[in-house]
Amino acid sequence: LTLTGTTVVEGNPVEFTATLSTASSTPVTFTVLTTSGNPPNGATSNADFQPILVPILVTIPANSLTYVLPFTIGTIIDPIFEQTETFFLNATVTSGNTDNIDPVGIGTITESLLPPTFTITGNTATEGNPITFTATLSGPSSTDTIITVVTNTGTATSPEDYNATPTVTTITIPAGSLTGITQVNTLDDNINEPQEQCTLTGTVTSGNTSNLDATGTGTIDDDTTDPTVTITGT
Repeated sequence: LTLTGTTVVEGNPVEFTATLSTASSTPVTFTVLTTSGNPPNGATSNADFQPILVPILVTIPANSLTYVLPFTIGTIIDPIFEQTETFFLNATVTSGNTDNIDPVGIGTITESLLPPTFTITGNTATEGNPITFTATLSGPSSTDTIITVVTNTGTATSPEDYNATPTVTTITIPAGSLTGITQVNTLDDNINEPQEQCTLTGTVTSGNTSNLDATGTGTIDDDTTDPTVTITGT
């Protein structure tokens, strides 16, 4: 006895079919229950699909090879982008002639959403204070999003105006969250300067996003007063 589940987009019901390798002269009866799938891409009861909590009795008529189970398993639409997930339909044969008594079927749920996009934005800081760069997802993901970032010279230069990022710097947006941050230190000097900018470029190295790269701009405000001009004569 084998159980085969369909693959559906979340929000649609999963159908299961029972198949015997050879027809039996007597009905084959079994009960079924659902269980969540295995990590990392296992579908979760009540979050991703509607579970069977009380065993359902199913009977394959005598002399039949296949039988579509007379119920479906509902799946649930959520606002989180997820990988394709699976769950189990576990059967226990209670009467009939089969060489196995506990077959397991797999139902498969695919994502209904497009992968989120990510952007990077920087704030404005007075020199001597750090610029905060924020990586933002357009929607939550079921897995961590890890972004490798590097600073780029603009009108502000390193090391005169800011400390460039180390060789490997990352921003992590935890699963289920929308944002993650990193900071770039700026330097306070005694030189009167106009407003200056540097950029931070990020590349997704792990996670699910529709774009792999994004760049944000941080701004440094000067904290010195404008110089005065005096003229002295001898």
